[in-house]
Amino acid sequence: MSYVGDPYEYDIFFSYAYAEARAGGAGLGEWSRDIAQGIAEGLSLALNADGPEDRPVKVFRDNIELTPGTNLTKSLREHVKSSAVIVVILSRFYWGQQWCRDELTWWSDGKTGKPEDFDCFPILSQSLSDSHWPPMLTDEARKPYTVQSYTKGDLPKGFPLKGDALRAVLAEEISATVTMLVSKLRDLRKRAEATRKLRAIYASSPSSPGDVVIFLEAEPADGDRRSMIYSKLISKMKVIPQSNLGYISTAQIGGPIGLGPKAFIPDCDGMILLHRRADDAIELRILKASRDRQELLASPDRKQRLLLGVLSEVPGPVPSASVFGIPVIEDADILPDGLQ
Repeated sequence: MSYVGDPYEYDIFFSYAYAEARAGGAGLGEWSRDIAQGIAEGLSLALNADGPEDRPVKVFRDNIELTPGTNLTKSLREHVKSSAVIVVILSRFYWGQQWCRDELTWWSDGKTGKPEDFDCFPILSQSLSDSHWPPMLTDEARKPYTVQSYTKGDLPKGFPLKGDALRAVLAEEISATVTMLVSKLRDLRKRAEATRKLRAIYASSPSSPGDVVIFLEAEPADGDRRSMIYSKLISKMKVIPQSNLGYISTAQIGGPIGLGPKAFIPDCDGMILLHRRADDAIELRILKASRDRQELLASPDRKQRLLLGVLSEVPGPVPSASVFGIPVIEDADILPDGLQ
């Protein structure tokens, strides 16, 4: 399993051109391979101590992973699609190679926005004209996106050095790339783990038909922030109510609750509690939500699935969430679409 984890088989897919015939030799491919090796070693050194031994950083380089007799087209497509991040080493020969075009096309299929928005890290090995730029790495005005430069004029920096000698010359550039990728992979791992938790809870009950409906709860003082979260979630699933209506209203903490989420939850697939401030009443709200959930699950009119989660913007653990086994999510963007 990869460092990021399910659904990814690989953390990094390195895509670069060999182009031996057109480049006049194997030097470009060897340079790119050595850079990829340096980045891979840096990632392993930085991340492999983060988790269990069966979750090391896993990278794909076709010269290592593909074996004779492999169906190259099918195998490469599967490896590209099952990688969390693609690192594209751009040369003047990259876009002219069919395999390179295929790899980047498979990767970008269905993705929109800037490369960083779909986890693509371009590295420039030579200065390029517009005709050499992959179309998916340009903006609406056909201007190339910013990339990390490993160039020295028309040549890759350090060329024709090889191995450790080359990586020593490019130590600063490789270190900068590793730093960016470490941050990205840690973020993706956190998101993947949170998604797996939610999906596990979601799948623990028989599925009911229809769209997913989530009740989003927050304290009145956090109404503005809740509105922002609502706008993020509404593109992923149905969210109620449109305006804030929480367990803690104008009544004192522990006092009369009045009309609250319990009146809505029977018609929902779950509830998300927004934990915005260190001094809010999240512990009381979790206790109340947990009791209401148990009561509703025991009701003959209950929904078949009833997710409960905490969306926390406060650093540190949420004790009651741990007690009740409720997942704590740190970013609304990581909630899977429809929780499917």
